[in-house]
Amino acid sequence: MLFRSQLGHTSGLGLIGNLQRKVGDVVCIMMTAHRDVEYAVEAIKQGAREHLFKPLNPEALLKTVARHLKMQALGRGQDQIKQNLDTVMQQASQFLFLLDAAGKLQEVGQSALSYFGLSREAIIGKEFWEMPWWKESNRKAQFIQSSVLAAGEGNHTSFDVDLAGGHGKAGCFDFMVKPVLGYNDSQRRILVEG
Repeated sequence: MLFRSQLGHTSGLGLIGNLQRKVGDVVCIMMTAHRDVEYAVEAIKQGAREHLFKPLNPEALLKTVARHLKMQALGRGQDQIKQNLDTVMQQASQFLFLLDAAGKLQEVGQSALSYFGLSREAIIGKEFWEMPWWKESNRKAQFIQSSVLAAGEGNHTSFDVDLAGGHGKAGCFDFMVKPVLGYNDSQRRILVEG
């Protein structure tokens, strides 16, 4: 009722669209006597998360609302985790790389980007051992690949390497390669830090 007085008199479909535009992150569940499939599709297009037909079973409605609120909370939690990861990657003084289990780069810390003079977009999605900074020898790239793949199988490994960065920087770096379990301990990632 509060939304109707603020948004004016409109159809249910119009109300969903107005709520999405004016309120934003809101869970809309359409309850209607219309049994038309096209109407249900239009409700979903307007932003309804689900389309329920009247007469409603109150228990089923409560379960539907609870399910959607839980999904919304999980999404917000994942957004917060992503923001926290981004903060760590931007502010850490050491080199940080997050890889998938196959060794492809997913995230890279600002320290490494600054040292090597590379953009994030130029290297994300590439295999870690094929990065431009390992070019000194094939043997080193193969060793790094073995180390990363071992971590993908759950083993802690390490390697050291001489690296040249931008603006004449050079140094010997020790890298720790660690398996990291993701959401629900099912999605393995690899953290490389040095």
